[in-house]
Amino acid sequence: GDDKEAIDAKVQNLSEKAQVLAQKAQEKAGAEGSAEAGSADTGEDVVDAVSSALSSIANEQESLESTDVVSNISQNGIANTASIGSALLKQIEPCWNVDVGNQNAYVKVTVAFSLDKNGKIERNEIRLVASEGGNGSAARSAFTNAKKTIFKCQKKWDGFNLQDFDYEQWQQIVLTFNPDQMRNR
Repeated sequence: GDDKEAIDAKVQNLSEKAQVLAQKAQEKAGAEGSAEAGSADTGEDVVDAVSSALSSIANEQESLESTDVVSNISQNGIANTASIGSALLKQIEPCWNVDVGNQNAYVKVTVAFSLDKNGKIERNEIRLVASEGGNGSAARSAFTNAKKTIFKCQKKWDGFNLQDFDYEQWQQIVLTFNPDQMRNR
């Protein structure tokens, strides 16, 4: 908003000044003739310096504008990702049971899968991305429990309902099953 307008005004003002300076330098270099080649070089140096300054200002302006765009995109992306995660969690929670007597009840697993446009898991493939808090057998057991939970919910809901969001935002899902959060509900 205001920052962009201020930058645009500065760039425009500097551009006008640079053009006037460049024109004067060229006129001066031309009037002095070839007898004073050193002065002509100085005039060209001024033109080069002014052009370089303009170029760096324009690059700075583009950089600031693209940073704003990236910032807005990433903030919107984070907000949408959180909303998608929340919508998915609401659908998965009723299907997830944490057996506090089992060793996998203390293992956090992160899984990844792709959804088709109907909210169903593509190729029935769920991948383990990471596990934390248990040995190999506990991690495998927690991963198996996470997969069973996801497939159970997919069947219950006939696919996950994420239609309120753009498909590109929920086609690839990375989801962490944290039993601590479920035990505390």
